[in-house]
Amino acid sequence: MELGKLIDEEAFKKEKYKDIELGDVKIDFIKTKDGIVVHEVKKSRKLEPAHIWQVKFYIYKLKKLGINCSSGIIHYPKLFKKIEVKFVEEDERIIENFKKEINQILNSPVPPTIQKPYCKNCSYYEFCYS
Repeated sequence: MELGKLIDEEAFKKEKYKDIELGDVKIDFIKTKDGIVVHEVKKSRKLEPAHIWQVKFYIYKLKKLGINCSSGIIHYPKLFKKIEVKFVEEDERIIENFKKEINQILNSPVPPTIQKPYCKNCSYYEFCYS
């Protein structure tokens, strides 16, 4: 997480609206020139669907607060790439279903355990397996 913070601080020094906290989420930065656009910076060298859904969730949260936002950008400084993310009506339904599934897990007496190859490198490994 520290490496991600350093990359964010160094690569995007000039951004005016940084580290925006919306309750339980923290958006790396937003731009407001042509409407509100969510920006997320990833230290990873892999482009993953989870990154896209993270940005879509941030957009969803903004919409729930009455803020008009329908797009975001994921920055991969190590890859010199960025990916545009569009939020469509179907995404809201999918996120609502994700939330229901998460609540079912939270309310179950025993949480599910999974072992994926990436678990050992995850920042939350101790949280899940301690």
